[in-house]
Amino acid sequence: RTRGGIIVAEFGEAFYMGFNYNAQYGPQPGDPILPNDGDTWDPALPEGWSEIALETPLGIMFEENEKKNSGVRVIDLVPDSNAARHGGIAVGDQLVGVTAVRIMGGKYERRMYDTRKWDFDVVVEAIQSNTPKFNCEDVLLRFERPATEPAAPAAE
Repeated sequence: RTRGGIIVAEFGEAFYMGFNYNAQYGPQPGDPILPNDGDTWDPALPEGWSEIALETPLGIMFEENEKKNSGVRVIDLVPDSNAARHGGIAVGDQLVGVTAVRIMGGKYERRMYDTRKWDFDVVVEAIQSNTPKFNCEDVLLRFERPATEPAAPAAE
């Protein structure tokens, strides 16, 4: 579609707003009507996972995992940044998902993507695609907190 001779992208089929968006705001146009027997409005993330919405700049320093194409982890937070003020992100957290805008033809969609097999550059590009140009006011990130090692039994 064009507007004043400029090609304009239209909203596509999906715009990811968060794993618990429907529970907070109810069904949106096109959503199946819930709940049915056994369905719930409170989807659960896996144990140890969290989903966080942050405005840019995030203030997170990522590093690729040692194994090639196995994602990135948090190595530091910039003091007084959006991430540091949020309080839900810690050094060592593994980034397992991020929203990204994908353009297909003249339409765009924002979806949550699994980042566990992405390299650093792809993660950065995905984060940077969440711009006001595509109606994105934030970036949604999913983190997995590494399980803590059980304490060794005390020697007697």
